[in-house]
Amino acid sequence: MRAIQIQLVGQSAIRWAEELRHLTSDIKDFGIEISAERSWSHESEADILAFEDEAALKLSVGNLNRKTKAVFLVTSDPNRIPDSWSKSLIDDVLCFPFRKLEVISKIKRFVDLLKWEEVEKLNLSYKKLIEELKNDLDLATRLQKHQTPNRFVDLKGLQVSSRYLAGMKGGADYFDLAETKGQEGMSLILSHSSSYGLSSQVMGLLLKVANKWCTTQDFSVTTHLRQIYDEIILTLGDKDELSLLHGWISRRDLKFKMVSFGKAHTFYSEKDEEFRELPKQGPGLNKTSQWPVVDEMEIQFSPDDRMVFLSHGAVTAVGGVGKVLSLLNQTREKDVKDAANEITLHVKKGLATMDDFPEQDCTIVVFDVDTRVIRLARNH
Repeated sequence: MRAIQIQLVGQSAIRWAEELRHLTSDIKDFGIEISAERSWSHESEADILAFEDEAALKLSVGNLNRKTKAVFLVTSDPNRIPDSWSKSLIDDVLCFPFRKLEVISKIKRFVDLLKWEEVEKLNLSYKKLIEELKNDLDLATRLQKHQTPNRFVDLKGLQVSSRYLAGMKGGADYFDLAETKGQEGMSLILSHSSSYGLSSQVMGLLLKVANKWCTTQDFSVTTHLRQIYDEIILTLGDKDELSLLHGWISRRDLKFKMVSFGKAHTFYSEKDEEFRELPKQGPGLNKTSQWPVVDEMEIQFSPDDRMVFLSHGAVTAVGGVGKVLSLLNQTREKDVKDAANEITLHVKKGLATMDDFPEQDCTIVVFDVDTRVIRLARNH
């Protein structure tokens, strides 16, 4: 900390200065520089001004910056309360002859106040810096959202945002969302294949059956998955494994039906509620799998509900289900794009550089139920 400058003003200033130097000579916590002048000057840079003449003090105090200077009155009458003290024109009083303990305690009090003032200045400086950084971050976020493509822009009643990061391991994720004929509802599929060959077969099969799904009048998630199972089970190799999640959102009753086999994760949050993970209906499909007897998971949607689908690779890259739930709750008030971007950022945090690839494919899908979905349902 810089040295404290004390200036004594008055006829006795020189004598007082010598005595104060002697009394404060053994202070080690901070430096003190003491000067003496017969009259006060506007150019004085002293931190503490000590006046002998109260009349001169009253003339000078109006020109002082009291935020950066302390004003003392030196008096030889310890029993009289100075008029300048009563009118709050001064910060403190020093009695002459000086007493060492009194002088040091009053100076130290000023030093403590000066430290707090410096802390306040630093806080203001940090606050300004944080505001500037926040503005820069907001700008970067807006630019990122503007540049991020949106695959699903015309889905009435839903706001959807998805991200995909290719992984280093063999195998692949696949996600798609499509409306059925007459816009009665929407179907979605999320799969993960343990090999690229299996992934190609699955995608070809999905393209084959997707058109049938979109034109059917009686949509059944279980039936559709059974169709995939019957076709794919014949081609699975000994080491192949397939995760399949299939869902259907009805605009008639706002119900979401889903069946999930394997490692895909589904997280759901009602309005103003925390996220929870929805259970899977069975393990992944392999060559020895038998078609299980399952009940479809059913959710009754309401406006502002949010559902998040993550592949196993994404959950692993974030750090597990617990960390995912914490992250989803933290970003619950953000829009779907920001929420998806936040999950993507946490996936990339675990990489050596932002340009590296995660270990496995990472699929991230966030969708909100729009408030308009009530009107849409009523129209149906």
